Amino acid sequence: MSYYNGNYNGEMMVMTDDSEKELLKTVRKGGTIASILMAVIGALAVFAPTFTGLTVAYLITGGFAIYGVFKIAAYFGTPKFLRSGFMLADGILSAFLGGLILIDAIAGPEGRASMIATLAFAAGFMALFNGITQTADYFELRKEGFSGAGFILFGGILRIVMGMLIIADPFFGWFSLQLGLGTLLMISAIALFIETRSLKIGDLEG
Repeated sequence: MSYYNGNYNGEMMVMTDDSEKELLKTVRKGGTIASILMAVIGALAVFAPTFTGLTVAYLITGGFAIYGVFKIAAYFGTPKFLRSGFMLADGILSAFLGGLILIDAIAGPEGRASMIATLAFAAGFMALFNGITQTADYFELRKEGFSGAGFILFGGILRIVMGMLIIADPFFGWFSLQLGLGTLLMISAIALFIETRSLKIGDLEG
């Protein structure tokens, strides 16, 4: 239980109870576990790029196929007057393409290379499209006198360049992206660990 005790200036000082200490332990434990997991995943991405790249590719492709199956199931589970032919077509196409790429990847190295190339192209075009959209937004924001428009332009150009590089060389782009994300994860893990271990009771209040 919390109680008060006067200090030498006659001011009141709050003494923490056991529940606050337990909360601090829980936060520290959760932050430490999260930082370790982030560091491990980041290290795998940097030091075992082939394994990590293939694992991520399998997960994304498998997830795409599962999404299609659920979309088909959702179509038949929806009342007839609410059904959309687009929903069924989207589900069939997603399940078919995802399943086909996955089966091809399991069959041999050429299939795995094709899977990575397909995902890299998709990621590259997404980055390119987002970069063009963001760059267009810059000109609109500039007209409105938005002070942070320059950062938006910089981000847009960066995405355009990244998208073009990935499309030009899918394999290099896929593993370079993975290397960058892995490095970022490890740096973030170190920062989270330091921040978590330096937490005090007062930081949890409010």
